[in-house]
Amino acid sequence: MFSIVIPLYNKEKYIERCISCIKKQIFTDFEVIVINDGSTDNSVHLVERLICDDDRFKLYSFNNSGVSKARNRGVKLSKMDFVCFLDADDEWDRYHLQNLFNEIKVTKKLAYCCNYYIKNNEFFQPLVDGFNTGPVTNYYFYCSNDIQLAWTSAVCINRNVLLDVDGFNEEFTLGEDLELWSKVYNLVGFYFIASPSAYYHTDDVESLTKSSRKNTIFALVNNYDEILLNIKEIHDFKKYLINLHFLNFRVSTRSGNKKQAFKILRFIHRRFNVSFIKLIKMLLILMIPSFVWGVLRKIKYIILGLK
Repeated sequence: MFSIVIPLYNKEKYIERCISCIKKQIFTDFEVIVINDGSTDNSVHLVERLICDDDRFKLYSFNNSGVSKARNRGVKLSKMDFVCFLDADDEWDRYHLQNLFNEIKVTKKLAYCCNYYIKNNEFFQPLVDGFNTGPVTNYYFYCSNDIQLAWTSAVCINRNVLLDVDGFNEEFTLGEDLELWSKVYNLVGFYFIASPSAYYHTDDVESLTKSSRKNTIFALVNNYDEILLNIKEIHDFKKYLINLHFLNFRVSTRSGNKKQAFKILRFIHRRFNVSFIKLIKMLLILMIPSFVWGVLRKIKYIILGLK
């Protein structure tokens, strides 16, 4: 039924938790494909010990090539109808696969995204409250309002769909997942499962790949015109892209790459016809402390009726 793909790069502190949550699943018709992306710590030895008594788990090792290549390799090696991704530092509750199976059996959809918990100051909070299970009809509206319904460790997508859209873009180290979810949504749509069953841990800030993020431009913009021709939510999609570029601007700024940061600002101004006055306003907004953003986000959820 399910192929579970786990990209692995130096996650010795978390991989046991990850493997353990899969073994605890009450739905057991699955295979697990662990793609070791050139780990240099004790991750591989831990995985070998943890899976030696369970033939549903397979470990493959390659030279370090980045998370996109690792996930794509896992998809190509998969044999089941549906593919789930689980990052090595995240986890699921024991009903995650069962919930997915129940919805697939009834709805017959090709792509699912589950509500998930996000760790915030040592506590887990669901992405959204007040949502109903059902088809996602306004994906870019929520994305443009900082509500990312599709997240890597909480999606489940038909294998053939992933192959049809060519999987993750291997040329990028940031934003490759967002681009893929857009392509999947535009092709077959997403079905949202409101009950949270995945946990997004933010403890580990190490990159899966050795590649630097300093010179990264979000992958979505490179397919901007192609995507624009295939969606109806043009206004929300443009707003979403602008928000992503400002996030990338913040990453470049914090990493000390001022040249790249200003290059992004010029690109936003020219590509999306954003005025310099609006750019300045958005720059000022970026200076707001993170705890204030947390309060504002809660207020936004209330306004949007998300509790």
